[in-house]
Amino acid sequence: MTPPLPVWPQFAPGAAKTVAAILKSGRTNYWGGEYGVRFEEEFSRWAHGRQAVAVSSGTAALHLALEALGLGKGDDVVCTPYSFRASATAAANAGARAVFADVGDDHMLTAETIEKALTPKTKAVIVVHLYGQVADMGPILALARRRGFKVVEDCAQALGAEYRGRKVGTLGDAGCFSFCQYKHITAGGEGGMVVCRSKKTANLVRSLRDHGWEVGTSPKRYSRIGYNFRLTEIQSALALGELKRLDGWNLPRRRRLAERLLAALSGHPAIAQLPVDTPERRASFWLVPVVLDTRRLGVDAASFAQALQAEGAGAYAILWPPMARRKNALRLMRSTVGFWVHPTYGTKEIDRAVRAFDKVARAFMK
Repeated sequence: MTPPLPVWPQFAPGAAKTVAAILKSGRTNYWGGEYGVRFEEEFSRWAHGRQAVAVSSGTAALHLALEALGLGKGDDVVCTPYSFRASATAAANAGARAVFADVGDDHMLTAETIEKALTPKTKAVIVVHLYGQVADMGPILALARRRGFKVVEDCAQALGAEYRGRKVGTLGDAGCFSFCQYKHITAGGEGGMVVCRSKKTANLVRSLRDHGWEVGTSPKRYSRIGYNFRLTEIQSALALGELKRLDGWNLPRRRRLAERLLAALSGHPAIAQLPVDTPERRASFWLVPVVLDTRRLGVDAASFAQALQAEGAGAYAILWPPMARRKNALRLMRSTVGFWVHPTYGTKEIDRAVRAFDKVARAFMK
């Protein structure tokens, strides 16, 4: 046993004072305060000027994005079976049907696997940028233009990752982000954002998140069925504080820690594959995924990760069940362990993880 790992999330200095001021003001709802709008404006600037709409969770973001893009009953949405279930249940919530494609060796949907799963009713694809890695978006977007379907990016695990210099979430028709407790930044436990290519789509998301009101009308008129998926003022203020230090503190630390970890593990005989992180596909490292050579180890990733945790490493194995049986997705789920690189960690936590990996690998190696 070793000392406990540093706590994550950790909020920006002054966060508690800001929350106390909001509580004292009594203006805690999106429509009564200022932080919700400020958060959306700052996120829009950060996301290359895309329209940004704050919502109550990443799951709500996916749901509203699909509905705003016109998905509904009778439509098919191509999804990955290898992710948290919200990326597929969002299709069902919007009234559409999830159709599962396999993933490539990089853990994510590819143009080739998507094309094999297309049906005459396919109207959209949800591309999940898993673990902070970036899917190969160029061929996917070219396929979407050729076959006429919408592309929704699920960036819940990839805030700040980039494809050819563009932030993920700004490449497709809509991008969806999560500010759940363990993500890159949090809005105090839950929260989400939808960024949209067009103002029309963004206004539909705004309408749907607030009971179907017609944006800009006063007194409010309601023109469609909607939901209450707003973010509170306290959540918005917390997320805004974290967004402000994302590029200057959070992401640089994650990348430095990941680079240290990968340099130490590179070439290890128990590892079959390291994550994708290239100038074209720049990862933001929610986790550092490592694919084990399970044939040499004789143990699956879940057991390996449990042993790593017992050694005090910040390690994680896939906990979500597969949503469909696809060959490559099942192989990767059974052989991938992830290492946390929270920005509250330092080199000693990374070095501890490396020592733990080597010890556990030697114990299991055939």
